[in-house]
Amino acid sequence: MEISQSVNPYYIYPQFYNFRYNLFSVGWPVANRLIEVYLQDKVSAVSWEREINGLSGNEKASLLFENYSFKELLGDIRYKDLLDPVTGLKASDLFAQAEIAMGVSLFRDSLFAVLARNTFHNIEFEQLLDTLEMISGADIKPGISSWSYPTALPFYTVSQPVVSQVNDRGKETFVLKTIISNNSDHTGVVQVNIHVGGMWSQDMVNRVNRKIELNPHESRLLVSLWDEAPRQIVVNTLTSGNLPSVLEIPVRNIVRESRRVTETEGDFVMAEYHIELPGEIIVDNEDPLFFLSEPAFVGLLPTLLDEVEDSEFAYTGVPWWRPPLQWTATTHAGYYGKYIRSAYVIRSGDGSQTATWRVPLPAPGDYEIYYWAFNTESRSNRNAKGEYSFKIKHDGEEEEAWLDIRRAGEEWALLGVYYLEADTVDIVLSNQTKLRTVTADAVKVVKKQ
Repeated sequence: MEISQSVNPYYIYPQFYNFRYNLFSVGWPVANRLIEVYLQDKVSAVSWEREINGLSGNEKASLLFENYSFKELLGDIRYKDLLDPVTGLKASDLFAQAEIAMGVSLFRDSLFAVLARNTFHNIEFEQLLDTLEMISGADIKPGISSWSYPTALPFYTVSQPVVSQVNDRGKETFVLKTIISNNSDHTGVVQVNIHVGGMWSQDMVNRVNRKIELNPHESRLLVSLWDEAPRQIVVNTLTSGNLPSVLEIPVRNIVRESRRVTETEGDFVMAEYHIELPGEIIVDNEDPLFFLSEPAFVGLLPTLLDEVEDSEFAYTGVPWWRPPLQWTATTHAGYYGKYIRSAYVIRSGDGSQTATWRVPLPAPGDYEIYYWAFNTESRSNRNAKGEYSFKIKHDGEEEEAWLDIRRAGEEWALLGVYYLEADTVDIVLSNQTKLRTVTADAVKVVKKQ
């Protein structure tokens, strides 16, 4: 008898011995695990692993769906460590219409109730789906037909939430408005959570958990009324091209107003929303007009220590305790980006390593030049001191600009105002600083009126 020692990616001890619910399917043996991962709600969690690896398991799974089918990924041993994220996202897609029809919490409770009635009994997966379709009134089973094909990924933009504290004859009501837009050619679903309560994340309470379907190039204005102050909106883009896939957007300002509350709660379809404003010229590190200097020569030992694991994914983690010696692409919610919030990070040095943004100018005039400043260093070193060093190259001239990154939030920081001819301006950032690292993200140029 031949004994195989290969790893079984579906071995899930200790559940191996104590399954209470046995779901079976001839076509999809993964059905039991799919329901289990769905009920664990792992796709809604904000993963700490992206801080180390650059991408979360859910984000890697989502990107893989663009090139591989669910069926192919289940059978590919290279992605055995991503089986839970892959399965969880497909379960979320499968039940999205039912969750939209009933509400996320009510649908989950209904699924639990169906399973409870069948404890220690075999349940055919397709029969379970028929039952859930009758309960929810939504078409669920057609979603399985897409499991044999790659998935076209939608991508979204989300506006900064606006909150008004309305005093209507002594009664206070908080009016929250935000816009979610599907800027792609593909229909998609997002999950929205709204947190209210204290000023700090540990004091906030999640009061909304729902899913919204967005058609291609459709934007929706979400309006809701609250007795407590909303503090944060969390939009999970699920199976999408967004990085990070989970957008945690804090409420920055609450405007006080004395008037009657005239807003109606609901979702309202509107013109497609874009984050750029008229007159702004933005060049991001993802754009073709962004350039990096040639890698510096370093010795063998530093090269080995700095070596990044070979991966098909474009982004990697950048630990604060060991910044990279070469420009390294990574992602973070605090970076700028239309759909991919990424930047390049490098260890500080002598200024020989540079990042350049080449910005086209439509006409001569006075221009304000901004840099997207996100101070990652403050998380690891509150006493960090230093400035970023820029050169503004235009019309055969070169001017220096400095930015105190310690004072930066997630915002556009003004580098200065310059008279520029109609052509291009090069904005060059060097790695010369007293800080531990330098981050190259995005620049914005705005012509003064």
